[in-house]
Amino acid sequence: MLSKIENVEVQSELDKNGQMCLCGLVWKKKKLYKIERVIHICKYRDEGNDVLRYTVLIDGKQKYLYNHNNSWYVRTVS
Repeated sequence: MLSKIENVEVQSELDKNGQMCLCGLVWKKKKLYKIERVIHICKYRDEGNDVLRYTVLIDGKQKYLYNHNNSWYVRTVS
């Protein structure tokens, strides 16, 4: 299966210690998906780029969210 990159808008807040907390992402026709929890963050190599991969919980399901140079994207299966 081939996957493709789809850019998303991520909503975040800073906590009292200045840490970024991910709240939600806007994707597919401006639909807002609430990020219930960030499970894990790691460095990841994606198409030759060093990115941060966030494992998040959305609608009770584990999903991956990627950040490269302050741009956010998801990978979808085509």
